[in-house]
Amino acid sequence: MMRILLATDGSEHSEAAVDEIAHWNYPADSEVRVISVVETLMPPSAEWLATSAGYHGELEKTERERARRATKKAAARLRKSLDGGSVKITTKILSGSPKRVILEEAEAFGVDLIVVGSHGHGALERFLLGSVSQSVALHAKCSVEIVRSPKSGEKWRILLAIDGSEHSEAAVDEISHRHSSPGSELRVISVVAPYFPTTPTPWDGMDMTIYDQIEKNARKVARAALKKAAAKLLAGKKSRKLNVTTKVLSGSPKDVILEEAEAFGADLIVVGSHGHGMLERFLLGSVSQAVALHARCSVEIVRSPATQTSESE
Repeated sequence: MMRILLATDGSEHSEAAVDEIAHWNYPADSEVRVISVVETLMPPSAEWLATSAGYHGELEKTERERARRATKKAAARLRKSLDGGSVKITTKILSGSPKRVILEEAEAFGVDLIVVGSHGHGALERFLLGSVSQSVALHAKCSVEIVRSPKSGEKWRILLAIDGSEHSEAAVDEISHRHSSPGSELRVISVVAPYFPTTPTPWDGMDMTIYDQIEKNARKVARAALKKAAAKLLAGKKSRKLNVTTKVLSGSPKDVILEEAEAFGADLIVVGSHGHGMLERFLLGSVSQAVALHARCSVEIVRSPATQTSESE
């Protein structure tokens, strides 16, 4: 069973999010809740509100109608694609700040994944990813997917970046249960970041080959993580439809993941929310956030179930 919260406002990017999850495979008894948030408008002054009450009321009425149409259209699209009745589709219109309301509804609904478009209508559109979707990705206690432009065709190109951490393993599990259209390609990468000594200059007489050994060991760990991930992805009956390749790369993880996604022509990048070593200290403020902010394709940030539990306590 899986619970997904899809936030839509009827924009192009929201519709791309609907189309994307319409192609997923779901466990039995899963549920998708489609919501649209009517943003609370803050008047510049009490006098403005008093003299423009009629206008304010009409504007809110228009926004609620937009929200109703957006959720109805999204639900109809999902019901048409997800035939068989194994996935329950519900809709809900809410009011308030989209950043806050989406997170609150996700908590109340107990979701495994929030799906949002990278851009929105109105004021949200001016802030692009720096506003609602980025805030949701940063503060959600569950996994989050930020969807950009719609993809063409049924086949997927997915770039999965792992480092063998608990959160990377959660990302592997997430993909193995969903994206499996025949002929889809999944490239699993692990990036070995360059190791730098903590001192400005090496001490006299220091054996500099130690850094070569550190990198050699890191690459060995990366290869082991890739081998384990590939075995898990190919183990399931549905997962065998995927064409899985692996690759060890070197450099700054932020830059390398984005560069590889471009070269691979990825439709979706999947990363864990936390990583090993230095990445773990920065949490979402580092690699996963940078990828979500700068990628040209959709990005899914996966949190492990253990993290979701600990953050909610």
